[in-house]
Amino acid sequence: MIHLFLRGENDERQQQPPDMATIAISIAALAVSTFALGWNFYRDVVLKARVKVSIMISNLHDGEAIRGPYVSITVTNHGPGPVHIESIHMAKMSWLRFLGRPLLR
Repeated sequence: MIHLFLRGENDERQQQPPDMATIAISIAALAVSTFALGWNFYRDVVLKARVKVSIMISNLHDGEAIRGPYVSITVTNHGPGPVHIESIHMAKMSWLRFLGRPLLR
């Protein structure tokens, strides 16, 4: 029983160098997993939806007549896929509250 746990010089089992097939399989698995990790990063971080929203107050000039003021909202899709805008919320906010907003979080 003790002989099973101790390795002596007369042990028939010898350490053999790793086979080239196992090294090749390991390198291929490393390459595939690295590619999969890079693709997931690219898909989730780089290809995200990007929308640029601009808001301005404008007047319509029709010859001599000036109509307005109107609120003009422009939404531009800078991402790879379609974007669905469900709602736009506007609120009147004081400049002091706007500047102090990052401090409140």
